[in-house]
Amino acid sequence: MTKSLFLSLLLIVGQSEHLFASDCSAQHLTSRLRAGFLTDIQNSNMRPPRNVSKCNELTLVVGTAPGGGTDMVAREIAARISQLGLNAVVENRSGGAGTVAANSIRSAANESAARCRVMVASNSVYTSNHLYQASGTPRGTDFRPIGVLAEHPWVLVVPKNSPYRDARSLIAAIRTGGSDLTAGAAGEGSPEDLILRDMFSRLNLRSTPEIAQERGTSGVMTALQANNGRGTYDFALASPGAGLELIRSGQLRALAVTDDVPGVDAPNLSQSVSGFLNTRSWIGMSGAQNMPEEASQALSEVVNCLTSGSELREKLSGRGYVAGGGASSMADRIRTETAAAEAIFRSRQQAPAAAAPRPGRP
Repeated sequence: MTKSLFLSLLLIVGQSEHLFASDCSAQHLTSRLRAGFLTDIQNSNMRPPRNVSKCNELTLVVGTAPGGGTDMVAREIAARISQLGLNAVVENRSGGAGTVAANSIRSAANESAARCRVMVASNSVYTSNHLYQASGTPRGTDFRPIGVLAEHPWVLVVPKNSPYRDARSLIAAIRTGGSDLTAGAAGEGSPEDLILRDMFSRLNLRSTPEIAQERGTSGVMTALQANNGRGTYDFALASPGAGLELIRSGQLRALAVTDDVPGVDAPNLSQSVSGFLNTRSWIGMSGAQNMPEEASQALSEVVNCLTSGSELREKLSGRGYVAGGGASSMADRIRTETAAAEAIFRSRQQAPAAAAPRPGRP
């Protein structure tokens, strides 16, 4: 497993590539949505023309429970699309680390269903879930990219009553007795799972902490608060959507960040892990492959305008997210990160030591 593989999978360096529309006025965006999702019709019995809906509403399908970061971003986007004249709602379909939601989009039986439903999901759903889930799990190429909605760093957190007061003390404990510690992650192949494995590889450990896999980020956050604040796990990576309020309320302690997080006063993880570079994950919107082109192009233009607007950017920034991205940027990321994830998966499958018991564990 090489450094370049992890970097190409996990690191987004520099500013997001925005494909700014020439006209982001509400009038223009409403017109674009009308072209993609409504039809102006006129016949001898209708004066003046009226709009006939190709979609009663646009459904944004989210593969997580309500309240998480992906859900929050989806609801912010849906509210603004509704303000432009196309009613948009969020449907939460959790399960299978996002694969239940992904399958509901991929299996759109006709043009109407493909036009009226889109998915909002984290990058792992597009790039690596098919490697770690059951056969038949959707791949990124099964979808039509619409745009990257937001990016976010990760926060290295411990329970509030953890003995580890800073990142250096935790890293020292991992170095001296890694197999005695347990980290939590939201499923094998999730962004935090891969980032933790990258961190362990850079530490050149003789024995590594166990990574316990929960069914979603909320399960990890709950486990960290268990046992009177001592936690079921010793540490984890939290997205701003899942962890920021818990950090602010004192329920979790932030030790380090993988990149700057507004409102979190913690050093960069690179100060404790040599070679570790700024790392962000992203949340993207996509449709089925058979989504009509006029609908996907209209929605892509609207999404790019919304995410480049100062109002949404400031709101997401207050929650630890950076708004923005573009359709071509998302397609490029899916291709690059999928190839890197597949290479990492193959290298792990071929490594005999990966299946061996860790020292100190039965």
